[in-house]
Amino acid sequence: MSTLKVQNIQHTNGTTAATISGSGQMTLSSVSYPQVFHSRATGDQDVTNSYTDISGCVLTGITPRSANSKFLITGNIYVNLNGSTGLRIRMIRTATGGDTTIYEQRNTYAIYQNAGGDHEQNVVTFLDSPSTTDTIGYKFQVIEYDTESMTLNQGDFSSITVQEYLG
Repeated sequence: MSTLKVQNIQHTNGTTAATISGSGQMTLSSVSYPQVFHSRATGDQDVTNSYTDISGCVLTGITPRSANSKFLITGNIYVNLNGSTGLRIRMIRTATGGDTTIYEQRNTYAIYQNAGGDHEQNVVTFLDSPSTTDTIGYKFQVIEYDTESMTLNQGDFSSITVQEYLG
């Protein structure tokens, strides 16, 4: 059996990837594991006939660890449909240079109810490659189709989770 004795593991450029203490505990550098961000709505929100941010489903200040990083964005959108109406969802990447729609549902309705009084959930998942190390953010927006009322976050709260995968 062989034994390798080290205190630090470094890249050839001198960046430390891991440190091993005298007691044998290993600590990874913060750049060696992915970042995870999460936010959740905390109250009811009416949906209108123009795109509106889902309150609580907005994440800002994300700095990619690599220009090759990929981000898995997952949203759980909860809505109560109060009549014959529909809902469409889109995902926006925010950046200093402006916002970009990175996902928009192809159908006019992501959720549609013909009679109303129904609690619905829609799960949206998208893999984004922003190709930058500049600060970015992600958010969900919704728009109502038809004129009946609907309310987000009744029954459960909408949420967004963003996971970075190092490239």
